[in-house]
Amino acid sequence: MDTYEIEAKRQRLAEAILDADGADLSAALEFAAHMSITDVVEALQRKEPNLLFDHSELCDIFIRAWLDQLPPLERFAATAEVSGLYTTGMVWLAHAEDRSVERTLRFAAEAVTEMGARIAGEGILAGTPDTSFGPKFARKLTALADGPVADLCAELVACADELGELQRLEDEREAREESRAQP
Repeated sequence: MDTYEIEAKRQRLAEAILDADGADLSAALEFAAHMSITDVVEALQRKEPNLLFDHSELCDIFIRAWLDQLPPLERFAATAEVSGLYTTGMVWLAHAEDRSVERTLRFAAEAVTEMGARIAGEGILAGTPDTSFGPKFARKLTALADGPVADLCAELVACADELGELQRLEDEREAREESRAQP
């Protein structure tokens, strides 16, 4: 695919997001399903239409829907790629950076879970003609997946939950300040 075709796909995705106006994102999600993570992020960063600055909430809605349709490891990679959008173009969304960090934590936990399952699953190869490891090493892999990897996953989820609670508390504090400031 040449540069012109890539740019045209990015433009079509940006326009489909804008046309959806947050309601039916199916056309935009279909475009995104046939694009690389980088191309989707580039589409979100276009200046015409300027989705990040002029349509931040719509961008966030699209990003959430797009991430939800990706497998866990891709979801984590995509989350890492879009995180900068929340600290620059969409920074005025309520809890923009928090949204990004919370997703990063949750999707990292999903990715770690998948990696742990893969690590533990490799043990079934123990003792086959093409492997140099036996049941003892396989047990070590299972222990790794069930121990430190599972612990990391639990910690990531706990941190994401804590961040959600911190956001809620901040919202309550802001609401109290606003009610005191109004006559």
